[in-house]
Amino acid sequence: MRLRESALSAILIVATFATPAAVLGQNTLPQRNQGGIDLLAPLGNQTNIAVQSGFGTFLSYFNDAAAWLIYVAMGLCVLWVLIGGFMIMLSAVDSGKREKGKAHMMWAITGMIILLFAGFILRTLNSLFFK
Repeated sequence: MRLRESALSAILIVATFATPAAVLGQNTLPQRNQGGIDLLAPLGNQTNIAVQSGFGTFLSYFNDAAAWLIYVAMGLCVLWVLIGGFMIMLSAVDSGKREKGKAHMMWAITGMIILLFAGFILRTLNSLFFK
């Protein structure tokens, strides 16, 4: 008897969750009716992102967050230049540490240059990011 009741309750649970939302009277994308997705942490002065089809919503969010991401990456590059400088200063007579510090600084400066030209690179490779 208990086996039959548990099987029936399992079937009822599966049927409830398998029922399409439109049949249950719910809209599948409530954000479309409300005008977009509210952001928990605003990007600049934008607090809402409109829902678009395909990858449109993600690209919109990425475009809005791109400036913040570039600032964070620039800060990390400056930090690596400082670390490389400290490695050179603390290397004394060890040429291996000095070369490692120079390599850190060279790659950090290369990263800064790439970040400075990020807009040009993205426009060249894919015009979808900039409308």
